Amino acid sequence: TDIRGNRQVIEDGVTGVLVPVRDPAGLADGVRRLLAERTAWPGFADAARRRAHAHFDQRSVIDRTLAVYRGVPAGRPQPLLG
Repeated sequence: TDIRGNRQVIEDGVTGVLVPVRDPAGLADGVRRLLAERTAWPGFADAARRRAHAHFDQRSVIDRTLAVYRGVPAGRPQPLLG
């Protein structure tokens, strides 16, 4: 569904299909869309693999996390959501 986190991983129509939150009919439409476009699956997989390597590589995630930690002033709690 089209929620935070999923939006970062799935690019609708490129790496998969995003469907509206709490929308059973939208979910059903998304499943039907995927089934109707089976020939797109290998392209979704390739695009998802490239996206994962570009944005979610372990080293890259660690570097971004450490950069955030370095930017937090000592002794001052920061909000988790931004």
